[in-house]
Amino acid sequence: MGLGLLLAAISSTPFLLLGAQDSSAGRSSEPEAVSQLKQAAPRLAHFKTFLRWDAGAGQSLLVVRGSERSLELPEWQWPELRRIPWFPGDAVGIFLASVSPNVAVWPIETLVSDGDWALRIECVSSRSITFLRTDGDYGIEQGAIKAVFDIAAQQAGRLLEFPTVAVRRIEPVDGRLYALLGARAGAYGKSRQVVRITGGVPDLLRPEDSGAVLSALSGTSHNSLDAHPVALERPPQSTQEDLSRFRALRWAGSAGVEIREEFGPVQVVGDRLWFGKTFYDGEGIAGVGGFGYHSASEDRFVMVSPPQVREWSVSAILVEGTMAWVGLHRRPEGGEQPGGLLRYDLTTGEERRFSVRSIIRQIVRWGGNLHLATDGGLYRLAADGRLDRWVFEPGESGETTSFPCQP
Repeated sequence: MGLGLLLAAISSTPFLLLGAQDSSAGRSSEPEAVSQLKQAAPRLAHFKTFLRWDAGAGQSLLVVRGSERSLELPEWQWPELRRIPWFPGDAVGIFLASVSPNVAVWPIETLVSDGDWALRIECVSSRSITFLRTDGDYGIEQGAIKAVFDIAAQQAGRLLEFPTVAVRRIEPVDGRLYALLGARAGAYGKSRQVVRITGGVPDLLRPEDSGAVLSALSGTSHNSLDAHPVALERPPQSTQEDLSRFRALRWAGSAGVEIREEFGPVQVVGDRLWFGKTFYDGEGIAGVGGFGYHSASEDRFVMVSPPQVREWSVSAILVEGTMAWVGLHRRPEGGEQPGGLLRYDLTTGEERRFSVRSIIRQIVRWGGNLHLATDGGLYRLAADGRLDRWVFEPGESGETTSFPCQP
């Protein structure tokens, strides 16, 4: 059945709770949402609300999980990525809720699992909610599910299933900024589209208008190991002492662990090759996160390993004078995990980490803003710290469109 999804339809008539005093549409309506979910699947006994989102106009969007068993995994494993364990028979209900004049709950969709999966809430807006489906054991992506709804009419629209789209590369071409879309790393789907970024906002080009730009975006980047005049095989390796000291929580008693650190993303700045380390982090293989440069004129490495980098591989890097921007991710057995964006002052050692819930593949400065190519779309970080995000998903017509999304 497509992605193996079973859809359970429930009544579109809202249930009313009279006399509710709670001003929060989400919290006060949760018991009724649970009641509706239980009516749809009476076997369910354990419930948890994973999302309570203000949709505007006095309404909230609720996502409630119901299961025959209690939540078996420690809750700290789930909130950061808004992942929902979705085991066989588990139901995830999507509801709109209002408190004026009384509490009313409208069911949008009920998703019933037929396997050991997890759902990750990828994007929420006033018109839709998108989930990534991953296998429960390894977190490997299995496509996306999007529920469209109409708040004004208080009813559901289409339910869409599709392969997810990543921003694979961002480059200026002839004085304008463009992005290349494609399948996420490790995901299925081969389509490639070009986006023109104007004023920081993406606009998809028609295929007939994107030929020359597509060729430029598909070319070889000048930021590569081959562009450095000195041939390098591996970055400086951390020691067992480093691993025990800096990653004791993950690798306590690490004497038998193999340290295997490789070159990750690189940037050529003069005679220096800036790079981030990357390493597999499981099954007896590990590393300590860090970044630095190799100077061709001095033939030496200079490395830094700030506290907020040590647990992570580096997925993207941009060095601007004394400031380094570093994308972080983890490469365990199974699906990769995003770690956000780090700004690091190379002079003072000051760190600031920005929450980016997608794996960053490239960082580009353009028009005073940072643009991030990620597995979860396009992010833009403004000079004042404002973070915006756009995703590329099918609209109700089925055509891929850019949608603003909560970062």
